[in-house]
Amino acid sequence: MNQPVNHGLEVTIRKLTPADAEAYRGIRLRSLREHPEAFASDVDESNASLTDIQIFANQLQEREGQFVLGAFIGEGTLTGIAGLFRYDKKKLMHKGMLWGMYVASESRGHSIGRRLVQGVIEEARRVTHLEQIYLCVVSNNHVAKRLYESTGFTSFGREPHAMKLEDCYLDEEHMVLFL
Repeated sequence: MNQPVNHGLEVTIRKLTPADAEAYRGIRLRSLREHPEAFASDVDESNASLTDIQIFANQLQEREGQFVLGAFIGEGTLTGIAGLFRYDKKKLMHKGMLWGMYVASESRGHSIGRRLVQGVIEEARRVTHLEQIYLCVVSNNHVAKRLYESTGFTSFGREPHAMKLEDCYLDEEHMVLFL
């Protein structure tokens, strides 16, 4: 789906496939490098364990309720990502988790993040028996929290000291959207 966004920037949002593994690896590692406070994954751990591009390709193999959306600009440059993970345990299959949300700094301010979140929600509504999406966001990331709230997510709790980055503890806000 191609749509011009603010300032005439044309953006295409689509599910990533194994053919996108190299670009996905690049933007995922960039997100971890630029914003280590925003993700539970660590760039050093990811670099060490995910040097094999096949691992990224496997992550992009679509399964029911599990996918990664990509935002592409210009000649097909991947500039944003957001994923949905669905639990495979019978008692948890009604829940999915929005994860890995990131838009490259040079592409922010064009509603790309909003389109990615809305795309995840739209795709999630098509998943059989999926009833809710939840996410965690670092409590002091007010821009991200406002984005999630504006797309229908509500906060249901705060986890103190959820992550530790060097000597700094980070609290996380837990949010949910009932489909």
